[in-house]
Amino acid sequence: MSALTPAAAAAQNRDALLQRARELDAADPLAACRDHFIGADTDLAYLDGNSLGRPLKRTVTDISSFIQDSWGGRLIRGWDEHWLELPQAIGDQLGRAVLGAAAGQTIIADSTTVVLYKLIRAAVAAIADPARTEIVLDTENFPTDRYLVEGIAREEGLTLRWIHTDPSAGVTVEQVRAATGPATAVVVLSQIAYRSGFLADLPGITAAVHAAGALVVWDLCHSAGSVEIALDAAEVDFAAGCTYKYLNGGPARRRSPMLMPGTCRVCSSRSGAGWAARTHSRWGPGMKRQTASAGSSAAPRRSSGCLPCVAPWTCSRRSAWPRFGRNLAC
Repeated sequence: MSALTPAAAAAQNRDALLQRARELDAADPLAACRDHFIGADTDLAYLDGNSLGRPLKRTVTDISSFIQDSWGGRLIRGWDEHWLELPQAIGDQLGRAVLGAAAGQTIIADSTTVVLYKLIRAAVAAIADPARTEIVLDTENFPTDRYLVEGIAREEGLTLRWIHTDPSAGVTVEQVRAATGPATAVVVLSQIAYRSGFLADLPGITAAVHAAGALVVWDLCHSAGSVEIALDAAEVDFAAGCTYKYLNGGPARRRSPMLMPGTCRVCSSRSGAGWAARTHSRWGPGMKRQTASAGSSAAPRRSSGCLPCVAPWTCSRRSAWPRFGRNLAC
């Protein structure tokens, strides 16, 4: 039998790879989900879901229904009837289906950078030991995360301790153990390295940080919706993610901070103008709170600072995803 020419060998290898790809597609439990997305029936091979996910076909109907019926039909009544509860309601759904977090810990809030700033500042403020003066982070973390931490360290007079990470890999448990100790206040890391795709050992690293007596803030922007996460089981202190990547929430969609109750029981994002009371008449001049009248409700209310139209399509429906086995129905 004569040997194959290089061209024939290459063609044979290509055919074998194509057949293998078809077999993997046929066995993929998520293959049917492709039909739920706009543009998936084209020849475009879209590999940038880590920056912006495709829109769902039902998003067109959801947005139209919201504008016509909810916004157009209910007008200002929509705030009290439904909209003000959506940041936490959608957060609870994301926590259940994607983050492995019990209800009451996740909310839809501001942009990723703003959310991370708030969480890191909250974590620093929760440290009572004056000897803990260091924030630990790695050199390959997402740039804006590093810039935030550098700014917070300057504001608070804290020291940065850098973990020098291999750009082709990511942070390991051993590196975190070596970098943390009695002086560590907070550790800020990403679960998935944005350049290499390295998946950090979230449970192992969280345990190592806690063993050092410190708190951890996780950036889940490149992991939420792409890998299974169990924040409660890992006893994560703080975490932030976004909905426009693998959760297909669309450009400029809001982010989801996750707050563990053992660390921060009341860290909801609230507007400064007056959502904590039902009417502006319960506020005096300036920002001094007035006493609520008898029989009225002036309980604090959560506000995400997001437009009301964010909520109807900001969470992705995951009911068709066998690997999650849970249903998200906004």
